[in-house]
This record gives sequence, structure tokens and C-alpha cells, in this order.
Amino acid sequence: MEYKVLNLPGGSTKALQIAIAAIIVMHKYRYKPDVITGTSAGAIIALALHLGKFDAIMDQAKNVELDKMFEVIPTDGKGNLSFAAYRRIICSLLPFVNSIHSLGIQNTRHYFTNNISEEEYRGYVMGESPDIQILIVDPTTKKHKFYNLKDLSYREATEVIEMSAHIPVMTEAVNGLGHYGIDGGIAAHNPEWLLYENWNSLYPNDLMESSISIYPREHDFKLEFSEKWKKNVLNNIDNTILIQNRYISLAGQSSAKWYCKANNIDHLQLFCPQILDMDSRYDVDDEQLEEAEEITRISIEEQIKNSFLG
Repeated sequence: MEYKVLNLPGGSTKALQIAIAAIIVMHKYRYKPDVITGTSAGAIIALALHLGKFDAIMDQAKNVELDKMFEVIPTDGKGNLSFAAYRRIICSLLPFVNSIHSLGIQNTRHYFTNNISEEEYRGYVMGESPDIQILIVDPTTKKHKFYNLKDLSYREATEVIEMSAHIPVMTEAVNGLGHYGIDGGIAAHNPEWLLYENWNSLYPNDLMESSISIYPREHDFKLEFSEKWKKNVLNNIDNTILIQNRYISLAGQSSAKWYCKANNIDHLQLFCPQILDMDSRYDVDDEQLEEAEEITRISIEEQIKNSFLG
């Protein structure tokens, strides 16, 4: 059997754009994947996307409430770590401070459970549905792992999705299924190249016919790094994260491109356009959402036009 694959990345505030791109691919162009991969934001929306809950996806992408995700909101509204976050980080490094000073436990489970009931989940598992492979990283073993939702109970699925959507560095690792797990984006911003690397073990008797991947960024990955470290060395935390993100994302993109070329797999990588004031990691100005939706739709349609899908 030859499989069609759709890969959904992490992207925090770019979840809206990721959802729009995926909806266009699956709904308008009738691309019916046999396998959907997801990590972080992609993990949260993957099953709802398959079930056709487009409105639910768009609503949750537009209405992320930080005070329901974090015990301590980690940013200042512009994507930078807040003073409270820095204070907690510093306190956690001081040997004479005995109280817990992490940013608390992140909770994103309600984005899954509020939109997909246990009955609907059982229907997905028992039906003729695509595999949904969720990528997580175990911080104790330093290894990544794919979990197929079809192999999990409803409760187990919520734990795996929570692990995959966990924001490392800032919050405590999630304990589920007998081990700890964190955001798969630590290993791959888009799960595509790790899926390719593990394909023979996951699907030993099947080939890949085509693969479509969505990125929460533009193809030309330019970043403006802060130079505040000259006055405040703690801003190097932000810069370090940005640099790591850049190299992880570009390396995965290149690896996936050459893998598909070498194996004659139809391959399409879609890039979400940069939107003014949507470049923060965990907060978005509501006034930018309509602009983001329109510009993203136009851009994705244009990218698809000259591809094998168009």
C-alpha cells in the first residue's frame, strides 16, 4: 500500500495559520492522508481537523487564553519572557531558595477534550480513519517517540497530546503513560523528517506516495535577534531559543526535501506568511487575526497552485 501523509508542526500563536493551511489542503483540494503527524499545536488540532471540526479548530486557534494554560504567564505580550518569568528562573538557580519557582504546570488538555468527546474518539479509533502519529520527546531518555492515537484510550490520548504541546524550558514536564514527555518540537519543528527516519519501523510493509508539510514560518527564515544581552544577559535565553529554533527547523526542512527526492515521493512544503505583530511566541493582538486569515489563505493557495496538488 502507498500512503499519503500530512505533517502538522508546532507554532504556538501561529496555530491559526497552520489550521488554515491544513483545512485548505484537506477540504478544498481533497487531500485525504493515510497518516497525519502532529506536534505541539499540530498535535492539538490534528484529530479535530480529520473529524471536520473546522469551526472548532479556528475558534481554539483564535481564542488561546494564556491564563488557562499557565499558572504563571511566561511572556510580556510581545513574545519576550516577562519579569515574573525571569524572577522565577533566577530563584530556581539559587541554592538557598527551597520553594518551587518553576512556571508551574501547563494545561492544554481542554483544547482537546472540549472539542472531541470520548464517544467521538471511539468512533475515530474504530472507523476507517488515518493514523494520527503524535511526536513527543522523553526528557529522561533524550529520545523521541511517535504515538499512534489509534493505539490509545481517550485518557491516554489526552496525556500524549498534552506532552506534545508542552512548552519546554518554561514549565514542568508532563507525566503520562508511565514516563515524562515534552514538546516534540525540541527534536523537530515539523515531524516530517523524523517520520521518514522511522518509516520502516512504523510501516514496514508500506511505501509513501506523497507528503505535504506545513511550516509556521516563511521559507526565507530571517530572525531579528535581540542585543539586550549587552545590558541584560538574561535576554540570551531568548536569543538561544531563537537560534536553536532556526537550525532545528532548517535542518529538518532540508532533510525532508532530499529524502523525498531520493525516494521519488511527491513532496510539498507549505510556508505560512509572516504577519505583522504575530511573531510573538505566546500572545497575539486580536486585531491581527482577520488580516492573518486573509493573507494566509492567499499565500497557501499560491504555493499550492504550481505543486503536484494543484
